[in-house]
Amino acid sequence: MTHFNRLLCFVLLVALGTQGCNQRAETQNQEGGRSNSDVTESATQTETVKLDTTLEFLSGDGLAITADVRITHEKTAPLIVLFHQAGWSRGEYQEIIPRLATLGFNCMAIDQRSGDAVNGVQNQTHQRATAAGKSTTYLDAYQDLEAAMQYAKANYAQGKLIAWGSSYSAALVIKLASQHGDVVDGVLSFSPGEYFGRLGAGVDYVITARERSIVRCL
Repeated sequence: MTHFNRLLCFVLLVALGTQGCNQRAETQNQEGGRSNSDVTESATQTETVKLDTTLEFLSGDGLAITADVRITHEKTAPLIVLFHQAGWSRGEYQEIIPRLATLGFNCMAIDQRSGDAVNGVQNQTHQRATAAGKSTTYLDAYQDLEAAMQYAKANYAQGKLIAWGSSYSAALVIKLASQHGDVVDGVLSFSPGEYFGRLGAGVDYVITARERSIVRCL
């Protein structure tokens, strides 16, 4: 990961962490000045999960995408859509989603068509794509990311909508932000890289998208 991308991830994590801290601070004030640890423990014990389910929605080419959705807060809370790394599935985020929930975030983790399995969770989108004879390269999965962000925006996100990428999807979320600034409010990009040269996308696929998104944000 380049110095710029490490810095970008750090800045975004600080911003997102501040959101969670602000929400806990509000809870503390309502509780009459109790300590942070007391309030956090109380919030965990009384937390009501509004929606915790596995569902399907359609990608751009009509392929059904499987997703785990966990809505713990109001729809005005920030929502993170999580995309897995190469060869894996939405199971990558089994342990991470509950921790994000305690920080004040709603979450949706999807199976992209380019993947397989991890943590005992099979990538159902990949299975469908393979059965239908569809190509499952990293670039083929880009339409799944687009569909996921649009679906989350339409159904669950009334606040900030953030794309979280890992490995090849970390690169794709940068592209996503450059092309869909009306939907994507921020990205968390873990280990992005120019993974797409062998697929005919050139050696500057990500850097070009990054430059466009920086210009748009400025």
